[in-house]
Amino acid sequence: MWLTSSLTLLFLNAQSVYGTSLTNLGGSGCTSSAPCSACYGDCDSDADCAGSLACFQRGGTETVPGCTSGGSGDISGYDYCYGTDITAVATSFVSSAASAIAGQLPNMYAFLDGTSGTCISDGGGDMYDCGNQINVMTASGTYYTTLAYRQSTTAYSAGSDITYVTYKASNVWLAAFSSPSRNLGAYYTSGNNGADGGGSKAYGYLGQSSAVSGYYGWYKQVYNAGDPSINELIITTDPSWAHSIGSSTDNGEHRLQKGNGGVSELYYLMWAGSSGYGYSTSYFTNAMNTFLSNVYTGATGMLRACARCQEAGRSLTAGS
Repeated sequence: MWLTSSLTLLFLNAQSVYGTSLTNLGGSGCTSSAPCSACYGDCDSDADCAGSLACFQRGGTETVPGCTSGGSGDISGYDYCYGTDITAVATSFVSSAASAIAGQLPNMYAFLDGTSGTCISDGGGDMYDCGNQINVMTASGTYYTTLAYRQSTTAYSAGSDITYVTYKASNVWLAAFSSPSRNLGAYYTSGNNGADGGGSKAYGYLGQSSAVSGYYGWYKQVYNAGDPSINELIITTDPSWAHSIGSSTDNGEHRLQKGNGGVSELYYLMWAGSSGYGYSTSYFTNAMNTFLSNVYTGATGMLRACARCQEAGRSLTAGS
């Protein structure tokens, strides 16, 4: 009874802070000699935050995920220390998000492989010809390519300060990336699809999630080729990215690249549809919202967000 009540209270508390305003953290703030812990501020750089925590500094128009913009004019007093925890995100994906997404998608295909190696060699039904290769680029232009599949909630190094996890659950495939220094400058898939030039392709921008503010989605699909359709969704925290795909249905490229700087977190989801089934954009939007609403709440929520700081029992608090 106690456990059930506690979990219910935690969930309701996480839900209740959606849309709340930020707390002004004051001007005294954090320094490199007296760094702040998570959810404390005001910070001016990552050096002002303890350990591997990063300083979240709001731009003039940026919305902190889970919170309204808060404040006007000089917003420097709203910057705080945070940590991205993709291990927690992956755990929530395995325990709830993957099955919730799958439950909303008709005509899914139970593709094979995706738990080891660096590509899906076929996937069954000629879905791939060594496709779904995952790659990242740093904000300064360094590439880390054909990253190994892990099938683990443990974070592995991709290079620089970028860590990642991959996991296949309920026929949904996840790659999650974190960079405390906001060094994620691009993400793209590569390799070959089994469509071999047949069928159709589509891609586009989904806009901001209606489930959790401050997250944005892009999609790609290859469908109507007779092979299982390939459906890809990328989610990150900044809308100003260039989005492109390969020139043919055989080309597995799906690229999202930021012109300047980078972000601290990015998520990629993939699933297959039976016999080339094509999904409308509403399914991609629903998948984005379902993913975020599941991994965002509870004790394993995203540490970067205001809601996560508050559900941990610590409101955004001025540093000393």
